[in-house]
Order: sequence, then C-alpha cells, then structure tokens
Amino acid sequence: MSMLPLFVNLKGKKVYIIGGGTVALRRIQHLQKSNASLIVISPEAEDEIQTMHSHQQLTWKKKEYEGEKLADASLIILAAGNKQVHDAVYENVSSTTFINDAMNAAWGNAAVPGTVQRGKLNIAVHTNGASPKLTKQITASLEKNFDHDYGEYVDFLYEARQWLKKTNFSAGKMQALLEEWLSEEYHAKEAQQKVLQMLKNQAQQ
Repeated sequence: MSMLPLFVNLKGKKVYIIGGGTVALRRIQHLQKSNASLIVISPEAEDEIQTMHSHQQLTWKKKEYEGEKLADASLIILAAGNKQVHDAVYENVSSTTFINDAMNAAWGNAAVPGTVQRGKLNIAVHTNGASPKLTKQITASLEKNFDHDYGEYVDFLYEARQWLKKTNFSAGKMQALLEEWLSEEYHAKEAQQKVLQMLKNQAQQ
C-alpha cells in the first residue's frame, strides 16, 4: 500500500486505542503531544496507562471492544494484539475511518512514522512496513544531525519571515534573504539577532 505523507492536527479530536499493552502505550506516548482526546478500550492496561487515566490525561474504558461503531473517531489505533478483535473493528467501523493497525501495518490505512521534532521542525520517516528497524535507524541518525539547538534556528527563521513581511523590500530581495538565511552562519545567535534587528528597523520605516 502506498502511503501519502501527511501531517494532521488532532487537537480536540477523538482517538480510540483498542488495547492496553506495551504497543498501545507506545502509540499513546506518540500521540500525547497532539492534544487529542485519547480513549483506551481494553479490559487490562499497563500501569502507566492507568496512571494517565487517573491524571485525566486519557480515558480508559475497562472493557472489551464490543462492536461499537466509534463514529466520532478521527483515528483508531488497533493494538490489542488479537486478530479477532482487530477484525471486529474493521467489520463495524466506517471504511472511511483512519485506522492504524499495530499488528499488521498493511491492513490499516494510516501509519505512525518515526519522528524527529525540533520546535516547529517535524521530520517523519516511514518504510511502508518494509523494515521498522530501518525506520528507527534513520530516525536515530536524523536526531543526531538535527540536535535540539536546531529548533531555535527554525524559530529564528519563522520570526525573521514574519518581520520580513512587514518591510517594503521587493519580492526579489525577500527571496534572496530567505535563501541567504539558510546558510550555516545564521545558526549562530549573534547573526540571528543582527538580522532581526535589521528587519525591525526596516519595518518601522
């Protein structure tokens, strides 16, 4: 199955996780930053999931999946480790619902990639189920190449771009500056501050 890379805003959306084991926990940890409304359906759950429930970080329905339509789901994570349970979900929910199947990626229509996040920068890695280990290896390599300081550099690019829009520079000048700021020298905070001060002065003229 060919997957289209896509970043989705799940804030406030309902995400159902069927299963409460270690795989479900990993998916939950991945989803926590999304600010989605997480709902776990499972008769048993890892201690950490139970703690999240007690702290109102998610909702845990201590029961088996019983054929609910889950019509309000924006995403369903199948992590029960039980093919019969997973099959029951496929039989009962809408075919248009996004489903990530942790048991067999080829069965679902949504993937959870390896990710590297540095501030506003998000990088996703996915091998379409060919090799999860390769996904981890590439993700680890990216984490080394894009350290945590890179997030501050991306924040600088964002702020500079906002100030640039307020200047009277020509379109050509703007494009030239945007290209220039991608060079290594602008990773230094001193160079960033000079750019921002210049832009603020120009914007006030």
